[in-house]
Amino acid sequence: FIQRDAEGHATHFQGVVIDITERKVAEEALARAEQLRKKEINHRIKNNLQIVSSLLDLQAEQFSDRKVIEAFKESESRIVSMSLIHEELYESGNLDILDFSSYLRKLIADLCRSYSTGSSAIRVNLNMKKVFLGVDTAVSLGIIINELFTNAIKYAFPQGKGGEINVELFEEGTGDTVNEKASSGKPLILKIPD
Repeated sequence: FIQRDAEGHATHFQGVVIDITERKVAEEALARAEQLRKKEINHRIKNNLQIVSSLLDLQAEQFSDRKVIEAFKESESRIVSMSLIHEELYESGNLDILDFSSYLRKLIADLCRSYSTGSSAIRVNLNMKKVFLGVDTAVSLGIIINELFTNAIKYAFPQGKGGEINVELFEEGTGDTVNEKASSGKPLILKIPD
């Protein structure tokens, strides 16, 4: 508040000063607690998904029918694809956005182990830029990629014939690094050429 004389000059200033230090400290403590809570939730989700995956693996051992075992294996790989996202979030410390290219490398390595492509004539070539995605987008895209890659392994190479799977991840038109928050709006491209 400013008090002025008859000529309009300021003669007195009146104001209130409030010390908000305690409030700021409390807000920071709440933010840290929220971050720890999210980290713990991601860790628990990852562990629970790994337990479900292990249970499916154990249950599959009870069957001898190849189609039933394959169905269990496919369900297990879908669960692992979600578990890896939560593992990646937990390890990175950033619980809202993850490096999708790092996650994708782990997912594809896990799928290759699961389907024993290391001992086959199928070669997997990865060409990926760093891509940062939000959790919801990453989970959905991870499941889609899991299906695409699994189908490529199972059906693109009949009777154990060798071949090559090339996976590329980049921003359309540029091949530049993508950040979902600062993206130019161009779509992400995942190519698995034949």
